[in-house]
Amino acid sequence: MYTAWGAFTERIIVEQKYGEKFVSDGSVLQELVWLKCRSLHVELIYEQSMIHSLERVFAVYAAKNYDVIFHAELLSETDVAGTCLRQLFEEYRIPGRCIDFSDREHALQAMADRMQVTPKMSAVHSLSKAYRELYLTGDAKD
Repeated sequence: MYTAWGAFTERIIVEQKYGEKFVSDGSVLQELVWLKCRSLHVELIYEQSMIHSLERVFAVYAAKNYDVIFHAELLSETDVAGTCLRQLFEEYRIPGRCIDFSDREHALQAMADRMQVTPKMSAVHSLSKAYRELYLTGDAKD
């Protein structure tokens, strides 16, 4: 729980510093989902209460401060974390949208369309560049 609270606090500080230019990677909500799924197996009332309090703080913040949250998923019927996240979107009226990421090019284009932005490079080129930078050489210049 302390890790989730620390990550949330850091996120707030970064968002305040960069304002409208900040695009979140959603890691705080991922930690929230992990905690929420874990709370079903926690026996201590105190710990369950703490998890529920963190849920309210994170979810209300997300609902008030984000234009849209994309949940990139591979659409699995047994995805417990994905189901939990969709329930949070619905319960707290978080502006969320699930994106089928099995076709990454289409998913990137769908996100750009939803945000009403024009990418500087095509989805194919972006994915290729990201792959080279992250997994191969780390020195892509284009």
